[in-house]
Amino acid sequence: MIRDERLEKITEYVQNRHYASVRELMELLKVSKATVRRDLELLSRSNAVLLTRGGVTCEGKDKNKELAYNEKRSANTLEKNRLGEAAGRLVRSNSTVILDAGTTTRAIVPHIRELTGLNLVTNDLMIAADLNTCEGVNVTVTGGQLRKGFFTLRGYMAADFVRSMRADLAFVGFDALDMRAGCFITNADEVSLKKSIIEAADKVVAVLDHTKFHATAFISVCPLHDIDVVVTDRGLEPDLAQTLREMGIEVILA
Repeated sequence: MIRDERLEKITEYVQNRHYASVRELMELLKVSKATVRRDLELLSRSNAVLLTRGGVTCEGKDKNKELAYNEKRSANTLEKNRLGEAAGRLVRSNSTVILDAGTTTRAIVPHIRELTGLNLVTNDLMIAADLNTCEGVNVTVTGGQLRKGFFTLRGYMAADFVRSMRADLAFVGFDALDMRAGCFITNADEVSLKKSIIEAADKVVAVLDHTKFHATAFISVCPLHDIDVVVTDRGLEPDLAQTLREMGIEVILA
């Protein structure tokens, strides 16, 4: 593959996924690390991409902008399915689980449909609809104000409802995870509800793909010590996984 073809392929890949590690690009292009780094430096000089620690992201990506629901749903579907399967293995029958809204947490649903005696609470109307025909799963929605276009419930009523309960397990999604500063999202209206979910659960599981470790979002939700388990994909750099484990956080690579 000649250089111009590689540059075009890298640009398309990063634009579709918003982040790529050097290792991913080596496997994608079947070239050495040195070749990938030279290509990334060329793209960086032309402002096509932005170099980050261990990889590359989209240049000028607005950290305050949230993707539309359908864009989120269609992005990285294979990775989300693997994350959903890995996260679903943590759920047991006869337990109470809170499933935070989101397309990644929604990917857990196919893997818990056969459980029995499961009490599931969610603020995601699509998740509730997916479980409508499951006899063994008792579904409760939080109430609150509908966030149009995202099929989710939000606001003080939703947060108050969650604060009144206890759960064995909660699965929470984030837009960015910073190894020093903690977990972040882009939408301010969801902060209080996510905090309530974290406080209500005996065990908190963050479900997110490895690109979130290189993303940015401007609203803090919680420090990392509030998270018990991180379920992510094998694109996560080994040193980041090791740092999480040294902090006492279980890491599951799907």
